[in-house]
Order: sequence, then C-alpha cells, then structure tokens
Amino acid sequence: MRRLILCFTIILCSSSFAQLEHEPKIIDFLGQARFNQILVSNPAYLEFLNTRIQSGFAVVDNVDGKFNSMNVLTVLPFRIDQGEGKDTTGVYKNGIAKDTDSPEEFLQKYENGSLNILKYILAYDSKNVTYYQLGETGKVLVIYPTTYINNLIEKNK
Repeated sequence: MRRLILCFTIILCSSSFAQLEHEPKIIDFLGQARFNQILVSNPAYLEFLNTRIQSGFAVVDNVDGKFNSMNVLTVLPFRIDQGEGKDTTGVYKNGIAKDTDSPEEFLQKYENGSLNILKYILAYDSKNVTYYQLGETGKVLVIYPTTYINNLIEKNK
C-alpha cells in the first residue's frame, strides 16, 4: 500500500510540475537523484529554481556608466558542489576541469540560451536587487531578489 501511495504521489507531483520549462538545467544543477527527491519532498523549490532561471536575472547595458560603482566580476566562478558527480563545471579541450567563466563566456552562453544561472556562485539577496558589472563588456548582470521571484510565482498561479 505504501508503494502505491508513493507511486501516486510521484506521478501527481510529476504531472503538476510537468511545466518546468528548464528541467534539464535544474537537473544539471541538482543532479537527477536530488531532483527526484525534491520532486517528492518539496516541489515548490523546483518551481522556484525554474523561475530563477527564467525570470530571476537580466543582463542590461551599462548606459552612461550608471552601474560603474557596482561590483566588477572579472571571472564568474562555478558552484562545484552540485550536480551529478559533483562536477558541473564543464571541461576544457585539454581535459582540465574548468571552474570559472570569463564575462565574455558568460555573455556568450546567455546569448545562445545555454546559460544556467544556477551553476554560478553569485549573491542572491532576499529583498534587494544585486548588480554586477561583467568585466569590461559594458554589460551588467542584474540578480532579482527572492521576494521578487516568489511574487512572480504567486502571480502565475
């Protein structure tokens, strides 16, 4: 009977969160086993991560030097404590593990749609927007606060 209830719960959670547009990126961040565990124990967290990927940040131009006083990122470090085999960093052609992206690499991933914002070590504030200048690119990374993401989720229900 327990197995039947567990199977029903997994199917129910899977179908109710089938709209996770960025599921592959979430799995890349969490790893499949942890994703499956959270799907059952805390599916709202997966919705939060999906929204963080989709609407939790922006890249804008530093028009007229408006953001010149903000933190400058010359490299964007990866989280290496997440994902399958605890290595979500990618690999250079020579086989050396990669632990950072340059601002240019970050922007290239952003522009081609392969960026997974969850994989970077960035400050996420609960109430305030965080800004980072992306090196000398003239671009700024805007990280929206947790409250903003939660409000987006509530609006979409």
